Amino acid sequence: MNRKFIFIILLLLTLTNIFTVYHLSKAKNKISALEYDLLNFKNESDKSNELYDLRNQLDNLLHITINSLIQKDFQTIQNNFYKNCEFTGSSIIFNHEETNKNIEFIIPDTDINLRQRAFDLISENEYISIYEILDSGYKNEPKYSDRIYTLNVKFIFDNTSWKIASISIDE
Repeated sequence: MNRKFIFIILLLLTLTNIFTVYHLSKAKNKISALEYDLLNFKNESDKSNELYDLRNQLDNLLHITINSLIQKDFQTIQNNFYKNCEFTGSSIIFNHEETNKNIEFIIPDTDINLRQRAFDLISENEYISIYEILDSGYKNEPKYSDRIYTLNVKFIFDNTSWKIASISIDE
C-alpha cells in the first residue's frame, strides 16, 4: 500500500510537472508572438510618425514657396525647386523628363487656400501631395471656382533636401 501511494504521488508529481512545462512553453510561445507583433506595430508606428513629420515639413515648404511666388520673391525660394523648372515671371514651367511634357503652373495673384486631401511617399526619393483648392487666388480665372479642383505637388529628394519637382492643377 505504501508503494502504491508513493507511486501515485510520484505519478501525480510527474504529470503535474509535464502539464506545467507544457503550459509554460505555450505561454512563452504566446509571449514571443506578442513581442513580435508589438515590435512590428512599433516599427509601423515609427514609419507613420516619420511620414507624418515629412508631410508637415513638405507642407510647410509648399506654403512658404507659394507665398513667396505670389510676392514675386524668387530669390528666396530658388533652392526650393528641382532642376526641371523654369521661372517665367508669371508662371513656372516644369519639364517632366519621364513623359517629356511641360506643365505650366500659373502663379496665383493672391493667397491660395488649400486643404490637404492625400499624401504618400512613393519611394525614398519621391513624395506626392494632393490638395483641394478652396480658393485658387486667381482674380480673373473663373474656371477654378466652378468645382473643387486639386493642386498636385510632386517632391523629389535631391542629395540633401526635398525639392518641388512639379505643381499642377487637376482639371
